Amino acid sequence: MKNQFVKVLLAVVFVGLGASVQATPITGTVSFNAKSATLNNSFAAGTETKFLSINSATVAARTTSGSYAALTGGQAATFSTFTFVPETPFTTVDPLWTVKSGGLIYTFVATSETTLIRGLDFLDIGGEGYASITTSTGHEYHGYAPTLGLWSITDTKTGISSITFSSASKSLSILVPDGGLTASLLGMGLIGCALVARKAVKLA
Repeated sequence: MKNQFVKVLLAVVFVGLGASVQATPITGTVSFNAKSATLNNSFAAGTETKFLSINSATVAARTTSGSYAALTGGQAATFSTFTFVPETPFTTVDPLWTVKSGGLIYTFVATSETTLIRGLDFLDIGGEGYASITTSTGHEYHGYAPTLGLWSITDTKTGISSITFSSASKSLSILVPDGGLTASLLGMGLIGCALVARKAVKLA
């Protein structure tokens, strides 16, 4: 009976840890088009705060791959009003965009800005972030865990405040670090298993 207790405890510890270790990274690319976007001031102006509002964005046809393959084009995408100040630290945009389709919620959070090219008639901005795919109830779909990725936004001026818009996000297939929680649990589990096994040997 004592040996059986040890085996059951070991099984529970390793099954629980396996659920955390076996996460699936998101892969692929998704691109968007929009009818228009508005910028609160000139592309080439100084370091004042800029507000970029994207209107009526949709998934671009024949641009998706990997985990985004089910998005065949035309699905509505909601973009947060994008705020940035050139030459100053970047503020996270959470989420940058969201797409709801087929009972799933696709999102991307922009966490950094690594590219900013601007002129009188164009704006090219991009950086890093992480992608997520969840069910409508907020659970990870098919074990997909938040995954590091890249984002970019390109705008071309067509009028005083209207600009054409395109955006793309690419997953790097690297899981977002969990802050060491999995490693900590693994260490605690192994220590606990060793103590139980040691005690079982003494009692045998």
